[in-house]
Amino acid sequence: MKEYNYLNARTMSQITAFLYKWEKGMFVNYAELIQYIGFLAQEVCINNSAVNVYNRPVKQMNFNFWLPIMKQNDIYEEYIPFYGILTGKESESASIQRKTI
Repeated sequence: MKEYNYLNARTMSQITAFLYKWEKGMFVNYAELIQYIGFLAQEVCINNSAVNVYNRPVKQMNFNFWLPIMKQNDIYEEYIPFYGILTGKESESASIQRKTI
């Protein structure tokens, strides 16, 4: 498992979750869905960009964490967490050790 030293949950200011409404028995072109969500994720990362701010795409959303949160609102009952972005400020120790080129 790769470790990202600059990610610090204490400085994380935003989690963007992309949800997908799962419809049983319906065929979906997942390639188009993945491309579209990738495009949206890039837009979010660009809009959140700043010096010492990270945007980390998360391809695997933890169902056990997100489903109880989503069940608090009936609107999201049929949705699944599909993709996410973690946004926050770099930890100071990582910023000090990094060299700017």
